[in-house]
Amino acid sequence: MKLLIIDDSADTRESLAACFQKLGQEVVTAASGTAAFVEMIRHRFDVILLDLVMPNMSGSAFFKQATEHYGPLPPVIMITGFDADYPKKLDGVAAVLTKPLDLATVVQTVAEVVAGRKGV
Repeated sequence: MKLLIIDDSADTRESLAACFQKLGQEVVTAASGTAAFVEMIRHRFDVILLDLVMPNMSGSAFFKQATEHYGPLPPVIMITGFDADYPKKLDGVAAVLTKPLDLATVVQTVAEVVAGRKGV
């Protein structure tokens, strides 16, 4: 499985990447929506972990633009430290996780979303 982790927090990106790499998954990280677009050109992903609140381009703006440009995306799991119900309004978000993140919950959610068992 190949994951794209988009979060402006270096600590969050690094801890999530390390967790999934220890599980044998391939991980690509991006600190912004703009950087994520570059990675989407270079790679195909099985799941995207996307922070909702980021400077310059919010997670919801990235989601909308990526969907318009690339068509259907792989499952997107939105990460937020704010209102967990907001991302549910974005058609196509597979799940929502709230910060502070519990790594075991993140791993379980990713596995369920990829297996098609989890939805918002």
